Amino acid sequence: MMAVADGVVEVWRCLAKSCSHLALSRRLPDKATERVATVDSKQMPIAITKANVIALFFMHIKGSSRLLHLAALAGVMWLLILISLTLSDYFTRGAVSLNH
Repeated sequence: MMAVADGVVEVWRCLAKSCSHLALSRRLPDKATERVATVDSKQMPIAITKANVIALFFMHIKGSSRLLHLAALAGVMWLLILISLTLSDYFTRGAVSLNH
């Protein structure tokens, strides 16, 4: 039992050391940043298709009552409202100077 606890402590020490190193360097390696920042034109239609399949079949919206269809539609509309408000705020802000 003590060996397991020592192993857990060692894992946490390793994680803390890695996180502190990342926090001190204040940036990710260039390759990882490029991979995250690059969006392929095929990714969004695939994500939308997967979301539709999950909603219709795994969440049993297809073949359910109209009330459930209305609730799902209200959720999608609310998401679109939040995204549009966020984007309108983002695009209407001026450039912020980093020098205080």
